[in-house]
Amino acid sequence: MIVPLVVEILSGNNTSKVWICPKCKVENIITDTDILENHLQEPYYLGVVPKPPTRKEGLQDRGAYDRKVTAWAWNLIAELEEKSTQFREDYKENKNDFEAWEEEIDGGEE
Repeated sequence: MIVPLVVEILSGNNTSKVWICPKCKVENIITDTDILENHLQEPYYLGVVPKPPTRKEGLQDRGAYDRKVTAWAWNLIAELEEKSTQFREDYKENKNDFEAWEEEIDGGEE
C-alpha cells in the first residue's frame, strides 16, 4: 500500500505491507499487528513419528543423544510396522470385495 507523503519522508519507504482482515475487510499494517502462530503442543502424534531429537553442543548431551536417537529409531520402526500392518489388513478387506465383484461379472457367461 502506498503511504502518505509525510510517512514516506520520515520512514524513507514509499510503501508498507498490509493484510486484509477476512471478517471485517479492513486493511491493517503488518508492523502494527501482533501475529500469533498456533502450533501443536510437542510431542504431537498425527499417525506419524515425532521429530527426531536434536544434538546439542557440549559434553552433557554426548551420551544422552545416542540414547534418544536409538529410542526415536525404534519408535519409527514400530510406527512403520503398525501402519503397514494396518494398510495390509485394510487392503485385504477391500480385496475380498473386489474379488466378489469380479465373480459376478465373470459368472454371467454360462
